[in-house]
Formats: sequence, C-alpha cells, structure tokens
Amino acid sequence: MGHRIAVNQREYSLQGWQKQKVSPDLLVCVEQPNSDSYRFSVLETKGEHLKGNDGTEYKRRLFELLTEHVKSAVNAGELTLEAASGGMSFRMLMEDSWSQEIVPELN
Repeated sequence: MGHRIAVNQREYSLQGWQKQKVSPDLLVCVEQPNSDSYRFSVLETKGEHLKGNDGTEYKRRLFELLTEHVKSAVNAGELTLEAASGGMSFRMLMEDSWSQEIVPELN
C-alpha cells in the first residue's frame, strides 16, 4: 500500500540539519509475506539532471542517516509511525535507475 504525497503539499516533511525541510514523494507500507509484520519506506525521486547536485546529495545523506538510526517507534510530531519488526527505510530513487532500485524496496 502506498501514499503519493501531493507535489508542493507539506502534509509530510523531514527536518534535517539544513533549514529547508525535505518533502518526500511517496510513503509506502510494505507487508512482509507470510507474517504480520510490515515496514515503511519513504521514497524521494530525482531526475537525472539533478544527480550529484548539492541538494540531491544532502537528501541522499539525510535518508541514509535516518535509515541507519530509525527506531521501532518514530515520533514525528503529529504523526507516529509504529514500525513492526520490518523497520523503516528512506530511499532516493534516480530517474535513470528507479525501476531497478524500487524492486528491493517492495520485497
């Protein structure tokens, strides 16, 4: 099950170490086969022309840190996501390789 976050809508954002908040494109809940567990995946997409620029690399590093340090319950102010044993991940998908990169996120 996935939720497409509307463009330029600030219903969900992440605060990193820079002033500007990051508003990811998708929030996906992936059910684990043959179990009652699930995990959340926060996805951001970027066009090939943005690959390697400062903003894209900042978001990639922020997502890596969040994935590394997320705990089983994530307090996000008004929203609390209680991730089951599957955990939670944050992923940057580039335009030229998104179709290959998304498969592991959905399995």
